[in-house]
Amino acid sequence: MDSDKILQYLRATTNLYGIVTPEKVVEIYNQQNKDKITTQALEAYKALPNEYFEYTEGYFAHEAVFVNDSVTRLEAEQEDKPYYIPNKTELLKFADDFYVEDTVEFRKLYAYIKEYLVSDAEMALGVVEDIQLCCAFDFSIQSALAEFERRRISFASFEQAQEVISLITDLANNTRIWENRGHTPKEIFEKYEKPHLRPLPKNPFTLPVMVHNPSTKVGRNDPCPCGSGKKYKKCCGA
Repeated sequence: MDSDKILQYLRATTNLYGIVTPEKVVEIYNQQNKDKITTQALEAYKALPNEYFEYTEGYFAHEAVFVNDSVTRLEAEQEDKPYYIPNKTELLKFADDFYVEDTVEFRKLYAYIKEYLVSDAEMALGVVEDIQLCCAFDFSIQSALAEFERRRISFASFEQAQEVISLITDLANNTRIWENRGHTPKEIFEKYEKPHLRPLPKNPFTLPVMVHNPSTKVGRNDPCPCGSGKKYKKCCGA
């Protein structure tokens, strides 16, 4: 029995689904590996220190579940939805807590931001990665737009803002989320005809967008323009 491989499966499934029963972990593991395990093999992983998951209420649960959610609430949201189970190679990529799935929608949003809003490639990538996290955990247009605001990135016009919002909505509808057991909202909608797509909102701006010159180059060791007092590379440019 490969204990490191079992741990990789626990990390991957909790990152992809938020919560997962020992029985489901065993089912997936046994589907993808010649060596077979039982739920007994998972007993040793129910109280591991320094991991991003823990065992509670009959589930291995990612620690972030307890920040804005609960096991019971997520369990209800996932009810009757099928699991998205990628092949072994793809699944184990999710064992990395910092793994970001490279999608067409992710690349489109990154390309637009880099071309029209931020010339710094690293900063543009950071914006998109943080927006994708918003899409995965607690999505709203305002939370996504806050990633621009906190970096003092402004839009040249309302039309440009609408273009960005459209790209963000596409990203949100193609991001894997816990409440869909790893499926994207678009996959759930197309395969099971349920209204889980996130529509482009009407009149999304309820707060003024901060004004900042996006062409201004901020050096890695310059004070961060967000006003934190930290160097840029240690703050918004991290």
